[in-house]
Amino acid sequence: MVTVYDPIIRALHKAVDLGSGVADLQNFLDDLISLSLIDKSKQSKLPTVQDFVRLLEKHQKSSHVFIHQALKNGKELSQWYHEYASHAVEQYKQTQTDHLIGGTAAGDLTACLNALVSKLSSDQQREVCNQLDQHAAFLDGLAQQSKARMDGTIRASLAADKSESSDVEGSPGMFLLKWQHFIDQTPITPGPNNGPPRTGKSESVVDATAVDVDGEKPPVIYRTSTKTDAISLEPPDVSIVVRVLVPRFKEELQRIVASKERKGQSVSS
Repeated sequence: MVTVYDPIIRALHKAVDLGSGVADLQNFLDDLISLSLIDKSKQSKLPTVQDFVRLLEKHQKSSHVFIHQALKNGKELSQWYHEYASHAVEQYKQTQTDHLIGGTAAGDLTACLNALVSKLSSDQQREVCNQLDQHAAFLDGLAQQSKARMDGTIRASLAADKSESSDVEGSPGMFLLKWQHFIDQTPITPGPNNGPPRTGKSESVVDATAVDVDGEKPPVIYRTSTKTDAISLEPPDVSIVVRVLVPRFKEELQRIVASKERKGQSVSS
Protein backbone atom coordinates (compact mmCIF):
# COMPACT_ATOMS: atom_id res chain seq x y z
CA MET A 1 0.00 0.00 0.00
CA VAL A 2 2.82 2.43 0.88
CA THR A 3 4.51 1.68 -2.44
CA VAL A 4 1.38 2.74 -4.34
CA TYR A 5 1.24 6.14 -2.64
CA ASP A 6 5.00 6.72 -2.51
CA PRO A 7 5.16 8.87 -5.70
CA ILE A 8 2.27 11.01 -4.43
CA ILE A 9 3.86 11.46 -1.01
CA ARG A 10 7.22 12.43 -2.54
CA ALA A 11 5.61 14.88 -4.99
CA LEU A 12 3.56 16.47 -2.18
CA HIS A 13 6.67 16.78 0.00
CA LYS A 14 8.46 18.69 -2.77
CA ALA A 15 5.51 20.96 -3.59
CA VAL A 16 4.25 21.97 -0.14
CA ASP A 17 5.75 23.49 2.99
CA LEU A 18 4.82 20.59 5.25
CA GLY A 19 6.01 22.36 8.40
CA SER A 20 3.47 25.17 8.17
CA GLY A 21 0.85 22.74 6.85
CA VAL A 22 1.19 20.45 9.85
CA ALA A 23 1.13 23.47 12.18
CA ASP A 24 -2.13 24.67 10.59
CA LEU A 25 -3.57 21.16 10.92
CA GLN A 26 -2.62 21.07 14.59
CA ASN A 27 -4.33 24.42 15.20
CA PHE A 28 -7.47 23.14 13.49
CA LEU A 29 -7.51 19.90 15.50
CA ASP A 30 -6.96 21.83 18.75
CA ASP A 31 -9.98 24.03 18.01
CA LEU A 32 -12.04 21.00 16.92
CA ILE A 33 -11.29 19.12 20.14
CA SER A 34 -12.00 22.21 22.23
CA LEU A 35 -15.37 22.66 20.51
CA SER A 36 -16.31 18.98 20.86
CA LEU A 37 -15.36 18.54 24.51
CA ILE A 38 -18.25 18.63 27.00
CA ASP A 39 -17.63 20.05 30.45
CA LYS A 40 -18.68 17.33 32.92
CA SER A 41 -18.70 19.70 35.86
CA LYS A 42 -21.83 21.46 34.66
CA GLN A 43 -24.78 21.03 32.37
CA SER A 44 -23.52 21.50 28.84
CA LYS A 45 -25.03 22.27 25.47
CA LEU A 46 -24.34 20.09 22.45
CA PRO A 47 -22.34 21.93 19.73
CA THR A 48 -24.53 22.92 16.82
CA VAL A 49 -24.05 22.66 13.08
CA GLN A 50 -23.33 26.38 13.00
CA ASP A 51 -20.53 25.98 15.53
CA PHE A 52 -18.72 23.58 13.19
CA VAL A 53 -19.46 25.78 10.15
CA ARG A 54 -17.80 28.71 11.92
CA LEU A 55 -14.84 26.49 12.80
CA LEU A 56 -14.37 25.56 9.13
CA GLU A 57 -14.71 29.19 8.07
CA LYS A 58 -11.99 30.14 10.56
CA HIS A 59 -9.49 27.63 9.13
CA GLN A 60 -10.46 27.52 5.45
CA LYS A 61 -7.64 29.95 4.51
CA SER A 62 -5.07 27.39 5.68
CA SER A 63 -6.67 24.81 3.40
CA HIS A 64 -6.56 27.23 0.46
CA VAL A 65 -2.87 27.94 1.04
CA PHE A 66 -2.05 24.22 1.14
CA ILE A 67 -4.01 23.46 -2.05
CA HIS A 68 -2.52 26.49 -3.84
CA GLN A 69 1.02 25.32 -3.07
CA ALA A 70 0.25 21.80 -4.29
CA LEU A 71 -1.25 23.04 -7.57
CA LYS A 72 1.40 25.69 -8.25
CA ASN A 73 4.51 23.68 -7.35
CA GLY A 74 3.34 20.14 -8.10
CA LYS A 75 2.23 20.17 -11.72
CA GLU A 76 2.51 16.38 -12.04
CA LEU A 77 0.66 15.88 -8.75
CA SER A 78 -2.24 18.10 -9.84
CA GLN A 79 -2.38 16.27 -13.18
CA TRP A 80 -2.67 12.93 -11.40
CA TYR A 81 -5.63 14.11 -9.36
CA HIS A 82 -7.25 15.73 -12.39
CA GLU A 83 -7.06 12.42 -14.26
CA TYR A 84 -8.36 10.55 -11.21
CA ALA A 85 -11.32 12.90 -10.77
CA SER A 86 -12.19 12.74 -14.47
CA HIS A 87 -12.08 8.94 -14.40
CA ALA A 88 -14.27 8.81 -11.28
CA VAL A 89 -16.88 11.15 -12.75
CA GLU A 90 -16.91 9.15 -15.97
CA GLN A 91 -18.20 6.12 -14.07
CA TYR A 92 -21.43 7.99 -13.26
CA LYS A 93 -22.02 9.29 -16.77
CA GLN A 94 -25.53 8.65 -18.03
CA THR A 95 -26.63 8.12 -21.59
CA GLN A 96 -29.45 9.95 -23.34
CA THR A 97 -31.69 6.97 -22.60
CA ASP A 98 -30.95 7.31 -18.89
CA HIS A 99 -32.06 10.94 -18.92
CA LEU A 100 -35.31 9.95 -20.62
CA ILE A 101 -35.94 7.32 -17.94
CA GLY A 102 -35.48 9.85 -15.15
CA GLY A 103 -33.00 11.24 -12.65
CA THR A 104 -32.86 8.00 -10.68
CA ALA A 105 -31.44 5.94 -13.57
CA ALA A 106 -28.60 3.61 -12.61
CA GLY A 107 -26.25 4.46 -15.46
CA ASP A 108 -24.82 1.41 -17.21
CA LEU A 109 -26.65 -0.88 -14.77
CA THR A 110 -30.09 0.43 -15.75
CA ALA A 111 -30.59 -2.17 -18.48
CA CYS A 112 -29.38 -4.93 -16.17
CA LEU A 113 -31.82 -3.97 -13.41
CA ASN A 114 -34.71 -3.65 -15.83
CA ALA A 115 -33.94 -7.12 -17.19
CA LEU A 116 -33.92 -8.60 -13.68
CA VAL A 117 -37.31 -7.08 -12.89
CA SER A 118 -38.77 -8.25 -16.22
CA LYS A 119 -37.96 -11.87 -15.30
CA LEU A 120 -40.15 -11.71 -12.17
CA SER A 121 -43.76 -12.84 -12.13
CA SER A 122 -46.43 -10.20 -12.59
CA ASP A 123 -47.30 -10.28 -8.87
CA GLN A 124 -43.66 -9.93 -7.87
CA GLN A 125 -43.17 -7.07 -10.33
CA ARG A 126 -46.13 -5.23 -8.86
CA GLU A 127 -44.89 -5.72 -5.26
CA VAL A 128 -41.31 -4.78 -6.15
CA CYS A 129 -42.32 -1.64 -8.05
CA ASN A 130 -44.63 -0.59 -5.22
CA GLN A 131 -41.87 -0.93 -2.61
CA LEU A 132 -39.33 0.82 -4.84
CA ASP A 133 -41.73 3.73 -5.42
CA GLN A 134 -42.26 4.10 -1.67
CA HIS A 135 -38.53 3.96 -0.96
CA ALA A 136 -37.76 6.45 -3.75
CA ALA A 137 -40.33 8.86 -2.30
CA PHE A 138 -38.76 8.40 1.14
CA LEU A 139 -35.26 9.18 -0.19
CA ASP A 140 -36.57 12.20 -2.13
CA GLY A 141 -38.11 13.51 1.09
CA LEU A 142 -34.84 13.06 2.97
CA ALA A 143 -32.93 14.79 0.19
CA GLN A 144 -35.29 17.76 0.19
CA GLN A 145 -35.10 18.06 3.97
CA SER A 146 -31.30 17.84 3.91
CA LYS A 147 -31.08 20.47 1.16
CA ALA A 148 -33.37 22.81 3.10
CA ARG A 149 -31.19 22.43 6.18
CA MET A 150 -28.01 22.97 4.18
CA ASP A 151 -29.51 26.11 2.60
CA GLY A 152 -30.40 27.35 6.07
CA THR A 153 -26.90 26.61 7.33
CA ILE A 154 -25.34 28.56 4.45
CA ARG A 155 -27.71 31.50 4.90
CA ALA A 156 -27.01 31.62 8.62
CA SER A 157 -23.24 31.49 8.04
CA LEU A 158 -23.49 34.46 5.67
CA ALA A 159 -25.71 36.47 8.00
CA ALA A 160 -24.20 39.33 9.94
CA ASP A 161 -25.70 38.02 13.16
CA LYS A 162 -23.63 35.00 14.28
CA SER A 163 -25.56 34.58 17.49
CA GLU A 164 -26.94 31.29 18.76
CA SER A 165 -30.43 32.29 17.61
CA SER A 166 -29.31 31.81 14.00
CA ASP A 167 -28.54 28.11 14.51
CA VAL A 168 -30.29 25.83 12.05
CA GLU A 169 -32.70 23.18 13.28
CA GLY A 170 -31.23 19.75 12.66
CA SER A 171 -28.21 18.65 10.68
CA PRO A 172 -27.97 18.37 6.90
CA GLY A 173 -27.16 14.96 5.51
CA MET A 174 -29.74 12.34 4.48
CA PHE A 175 -27.32 9.50 5.23
CA LEU A 176 -27.27 10.35 8.96
CA LEU A 177 -30.89 9.27 9.28
CA LYS A 178 -30.22 6.06 7.37
CA TRP A 179 -27.23 5.30 9.59
CA GLN A 180 -29.34 5.93 12.71
CA HIS A 181 -31.92 3.47 11.41
CA PHE A 182 -29.23 0.79 10.99
CA ILE A 183 -28.11 1.36 14.58
CA ASP A 184 -31.67 1.25 15.93
CA GLN A 185 -32.42 -2.03 14.14
CA THR A 186 -29.21 -3.83 15.19
CA PRO A 187 -30.06 -6.90 17.35
CA ILE A 188 -28.50 -6.86 20.82
CA THR A 189 -28.31 -9.57 23.49
CA PRO A 190 -31.52 -10.10 25.53
CA GLY A 191 -32.01 -8.14 28.75
CA PRO A 192 -33.55 -10.74 31.10
CA ASN A 193 -32.75 -14.45 30.80
CA ASN A 194 -34.77 -16.10 28.04
CA GLY A 195 -36.04 -12.67 27.02
CA PRO A 196 -36.40 -11.38 23.43
CA PRO A 197 -33.38 -9.76 21.80
CA ARG A 198 -33.08 -6.04 22.29
CA THR A 199 -32.22 -3.56 19.52
CA GLY A 200 -30.03 -0.51 19.32
CA LYS A 201 -32.93 1.77 20.19
CA SER A 202 -33.95 -0.15 23.34
CA GLU A 203 -33.81 2.10 26.39
CA SER A 204 -31.45 -0.18 28.33
CA VAL A 205 -29.06 -0.33 25.36
CA VAL A 206 -29.08 3.45 24.93
CA ASP A 207 -28.35 3.92 28.63
CA ALA A 208 -25.50 1.38 28.57
CA THR A 209 -23.84 2.94 25.52
CA ALA A 210 -24.05 6.40 27.09
CA VAL A 211 -21.27 5.53 29.53
CA ASP A 212 -18.08 7.47 28.74
CA VAL A 213 -14.64 5.92 28.28
CA ASP A 214 -13.82 6.64 31.92
CA GLY A 215 -16.85 4.67 33.08
CA GLU A 216 -18.88 7.73 34.03
CA LYS A 217 -22.16 8.94 32.67
CA PRO A 218 -21.89 12.07 30.51
CA PRO A 219 -23.56 15.27 31.68
CA VAL A 220 -27.07 16.23 30.68
CA ILE A 221 -26.90 17.77 27.25
CA TYR A 222 -29.35 20.46 26.26
CA ARG A 223 -30.12 20.74 22.59
CA THR A 224 -31.06 24.03 21.03
CA SER A 225 -34.46 22.69 20.01
CA THR A 226 -36.84 19.86 20.79
CA LYS A 227 -38.43 19.71 17.35
CA THR A 228 -38.57 16.31 15.71
CA ASP A 229 -37.63 15.54 12.16
CA ALA A 230 -40.39 16.15 9.65
CA ILE A 231 -39.45 12.89 7.94
CA SER A 232 -39.85 9.61 9.78
CA LEU A 233 -36.69 7.73 10.69
CA GLU A 234 -38.44 4.52 9.66
CA PRO A 235 -37.94 3.85 5.94
CA PRO A 236 -40.60 1.81 4.11
CA ASP A 237 -40.38 -1.97 3.97
CA VAL A 238 -38.30 -3.25 1.03
CA SER A 239 -37.97 -6.86 2.15
CA ILE A 240 -39.55 -8.23 -1.03
CA VAL A 241 -37.05 -6.32 -3.19
CA VAL A 242 -34.16 -7.68 -1.14
CA ARG A 243 -35.48 -11.23 -1.21
CA VAL A 244 -36.23 -11.56 -4.94
CA LEU A 245 -33.67 -9.22 -6.54
CA VAL A 246 -30.52 -9.08 -4.40
CA PRO A 247 -29.39 -12.71 -5.07
CA ARG A 248 -29.89 -12.26 -8.82
CA PHE A 249 -28.21 -8.85 -8.77
CA LYS A 250 -25.14 -10.32 -7.03
CA GLU A 251 -24.93 -12.99 -9.72
CA GLU A 252 -25.12 -10.31 -12.41
CA LEU A 253 -22.35 -8.28 -10.74
CA GLN A 254 -20.15 -11.38 -10.58
CA ARG A 255 -20.76 -11.95 -14.29
CA ILE A 256 -19.87 -8.34 -15.13
CA VAL A 257 -16.69 -8.45 -13.04
CA ALA A 258 -15.62 -11.75 -14.59
CA SER A 259 -16.27 -10.38 -18.08
CA LYS A 260 -14.14 -7.27 -17.48
CA GLU A 261 -11.35 -9.32 -15.95
CA ARG A 262 -11.26 -11.49 -19.04
CA LYS A 263 -10.89 -8.36 -21.13
CA GLY A 264 -7.96 -7.28 -19.00
CA GLN A 265 -9.73 -4.30 -17.46
CA SER A 266 -9.07 -3.36 -13.86
CA VAL A 267 -12.10 -3.67 -11.66
CA SER A 268 -12.23 -2.28 -8.15
CA SER A 269 -13.99 -4.31 -5.51
